[in-house]
Amino acid sequence: MEKLLPEFSKRAAGFRGRASLRIETDIGAVALGIDRNGVRVIRGGVLAVKIPQVMLTQLVTGYRSAAESGVSIPKRAMPALKLLFPKRNGYMWWSDRF
Repeated sequence: MEKLLPEFSKRAAGFRGRASLRIETDIGAVALGIDRNGVRVIRGGVLAVKIPQVMLTQLVTGYRSAAESGVSIPKRAMPALKLLFPKRNGYMWWSDRF
């Protein structure tokens, strides 16, 4: 997740206010702080979001949005998740296809 912080900070540009999330998966957890200065890894995290690792991977790659995840996510976490994990049109380079 630390390698994704620059991209998350770009996505959070213009964010007003502050948010802190603790994203918990079946293989680990990370807490992210979001404010006007960007996104950073923090200790703790006020709002816990529990999702399977597979779902987190789909959110990070833009394959699926947080709203259509099929997982129960606290409503207060949705604005930050939508900001960090927008749904995008996926693309796979031809050389990476199998």
